[in-house]
Amino acid sequence: MSKQIKEQIQSLTQKINKWNKEYFENQRLLFDESTRDQLKKQLQKLEEKYPEYQFENSPNLTIGARLSNDFDKLKHKTPKKSLQDVFSISEILEFFERVNKSIPDQKHSYFLEPKLDGLNVTLWYEKGLFKKALTRGNGLIGEDITHTISTINSIPKDLNLDIDLEVTGEVFIKKEDFHRINESQEQKYANPRNLASGSVRQLDPTVAKERNLQIFLYNLAQNNLKNPPQKQSDVLKTLRLLNFPVNPNSQEINTKEDLSEAILHYTDQKNNFEYEIDGLVIKLDDLENQKKLGFTAKTPRFAVAYKFPAEKQVTKVNGITLQVGRTGNITPVAELDPVLVAGSTIKRATLHNFDELYSKDVRIHDTVIVHKAGDIIPEVVEVVLDIRPKDSKVFQKPSLCPVCNSNLVHEEGLAALKCINFYCPAKLKNQLSHFTSKKGMNIKGLGQSIVDVLYDNQIVENFADFYNLQENSFQGLEGFKSKRINNLLDAIDKSKQIELFHFIYALGIPHLGEQMSKELSENIKNKFLSNQDSISIQDLLVILQTKLTTDYLESLEGFALKSAFEIIEYINSEFLSKQLEKLKSINFVFELPSSNQKSTNTALSDKKLVFTGTLSKIGRSEAKKEAEKQGAKVLSAMSSKVDYLVAGEKSGSKLKKAKELGVKVLTEQEFLKLIN
Repeated sequence: MSKQIKEQIQSLTQKINKWNKEYFENQRLLFDESTRDQLKKQLQKLEEKYPEYQFENSPNLTIGARLSNDFDKLKHKTPKKSLQDVFSISEILEFFERVNKSIPDQKHSYFLEPKLDGLNVTLWYEKGLFKKALTRGNGLIGEDITHTISTINSIPKDLNLDIDLEVTGEVFIKKEDFHRINESQEQKYANPRNLASGSVRQLDPTVAKERNLQIFLYNLAQNNLKNPPQKQSDVLKTLRLLNFPVNPNSQEINTKEDLSEAILHYTDQKNNFEYEIDGLVIKLDDLENQKKLGFTAKTPRFAVAYKFPAEKQVTKVNGITLQVGRTGNITPVAELDPVLVAGSTIKRATLHNFDELYSKDVRIHDTVIVHKAGDIIPEVVEVVLDIRPKDSKVFQKPSLCPVCNSNLVHEEGLAALKCINFYCPAKLKNQLSHFTSKKGMNIKGLGQSIVDVLYDNQIVENFADFYNLQENSFQGLEGFKSKRINNLLDAIDKSKQIELFHFIYALGIPHLGEQMSKELSENIKNKFLSNQDSISIQDLLVILQTKLTTDYLESLEGFALKSAFEIIEYINSEFLSKQLEKLKSINFVFELPSSNQKSTNTALSDKKLVFTGTLSKIGRSEAKKEAEKQGAKVLSAMSSKVDYLVAGEKSGSKLKKAKELGVKVLTEQEFLKLIN
């Protein structure tokens, strides 16, 4: 075990040091910075637990980058430290608590500034004149970059005051300049930070001048001012008075509410800045108290750097479990060390199917990069192969269902392994919760966890059992009090009168999602029930079991022969026939689509729409209903037949496909104008 831990620490140390060398010295990005941060945090935890295995060249012991031989070296007047990274509000509150313990009996305020993703530099002024500019280097010695920093027009060369200063700040490049410069480069820069660093390290200052470098100053490390600032907030005011460029986006933090609001604001607005920011710097505002707290060997005790929730994170695979879906598909799932991704903690991530598991070569004990697909579903992106354990083994594909032990089948043309046992407990639980879901029978309070409890206690085993529940059915079940039971029974009773498409969707028939269920219910109304407003379950079953044919379904838009055949096959299966037979005794009233429900003289009449992304002013479901009310047909998939794609924020592959197909794209604002 100890040998394995030591090897893991050594491997992480080597990998992070290699990343740092390429990034800070050669401006090359081996993988994204958030991944580096997580590997570094992983290493830090191991080093804290096993300090005897920490290597002398650990990245957690060093500051900055190796010094280049191309530049003169200068000793810093004051040591340059790194900030401690934190990744959550709770970690910031822990920092506040440490300050309170160290300096009790005072109400502390803090100063928050955006953390620029640029290059840290220090400027020296003597008798008001700009003399030198240094990189942070290794924290004690920096590189002389005066020749390139002098080309930044916003830096005052003469303060017109007889003062000596040491000022610290960040050199950066605006996003628009980054894209402009990169277009003309044969070898592209990975990001604006690398371009800024590469520009500052040019031997020829004219190259730096052409690249329009920017700088914000934020710290007076040394000064001989007559009235020096007493707070960090005053530091920025002083720098501004001395004509230094400072970041206008900063604020004082006095309460937890201030902190939460600021983090939400900057997280939401980070992409709208004209320069890259990767987090927020939070400092104790009082400079005298900063001095009292002082420094550790590497970081100040009076400040932290909050990193925005990463879209990707690094974590460890503790196991691979198999999940059986409603239709029987077997999905491998990575069981992970808990990790914060895009604002929420994830412990499991889908591997989709065995083809993907093997193409990504995910193994137990691997270190992996995870993200949220479509900002929702946790997914493994790739394996960090450099630190894979030597004894790792390929995960073996199962031949039997992990729940019911039935033989699994691999259907031709499909990636998934499948359990075809209709009565597999895992499938049944998922089918039962699909039946009660919002898009199905819309039985409020009957989610997956409650359905599982009812099934496991043999209270509910088929769809009809929900309608036979009574108050005493819940006797002995933990958490079921009288009010909750009555609410459930009321919701079940209410579901007996529902729009027809909800019931069709609830049955879980292959290929009949929400939209196709609506299509089918409209066609059933038009072809068989044109003079009716509702239908009983007995009459509906006659239509489903005797009048729906493959020819009829294939004649409807969106129904191919294969899907029509599978729909009929499922409706006539022994499993669904038994379910429907039991439901016949329930007094259902299914409302039919109204023929005058849709407007026929609107901008959306007979138009086909697809929605993608997040709509901020109107919910997706509300937008769909409004579009349908105005005569549009809302589809789920992109094709050349679609008239409009309504694209909200964070639109994904559908937007790309729409552009490829020449489909007109509407913003949310344009869509709202159309429906109004």
